[in-house]
Amino acid sequence: MTIASRREREIARTRQDILEAAARAFARNGYQAVTMQEIAKEAGYTAASLYSYFESKEAILAGLRELVLSESLSIFEQPVPASLSLRDKLLVLFERQYEIALKRREIAGLLHLGGGNPADLCELHKSRMHALAAFLRKNARPEELGGHAPEDVALMLAGIGGAFFAQWLLDPQQGWLEERIPRALDVLLSGLRATSAESSRDQ
Repeated sequence: MTIASRREREIARTRQDILEAAARAFARNGYQAVTMQEIAKEAGYTAASLYSYFESKEAILAGLRELVLSESLSIFEQPVPASLSLRDKLLVLFERQYEIALKRREIAGLLHLGGGNPADLCELHKSRMHALAAFLRKNARPEELGGHAPEDVALMLAGIGGAFFAQWLLDPQQGWLEERIPRALDVLLSGLRATSAESSRDQ
């Protein structure tokens, strides 16, 4: 490993430490109330050294957003058993998302319940939608989607996931993954099959 690459790894590790510390501080006191000095103290750095890695609290929030997005998108790249039905493949996907949500609950809550720029939140959802559509193209047969475009089904699935995720942030004790998500998937997938059957009859 060269000196330059070692330095890059050290910078990346330090930035990660600062982001983790900021997430803890934001979760404890709220984004608006936390100062750069508090983040520096939480991370174990001086305020001056903190500014050499992030120029502002807004830049730290952007870094947290990138962190959550990167981890969320990595889920879609993980393989799922080809033998599973589409319903079970989607449940595996939701389970993996839930693991990330548990790991990053304080950051995810900040981003989804009013933290940061609404336009950035839209971009976050748009990136997940594209990843979900790609997942469907790779893992679902056309007949499993009722002949609908993967992008359209991805929009519906994103709506289901987003609604239950927001409820979970407000009440983590809900059994949305064990009970409500499977029921919602059953309704969606049966609806897709029904519209496909109606279309076939009309032709």
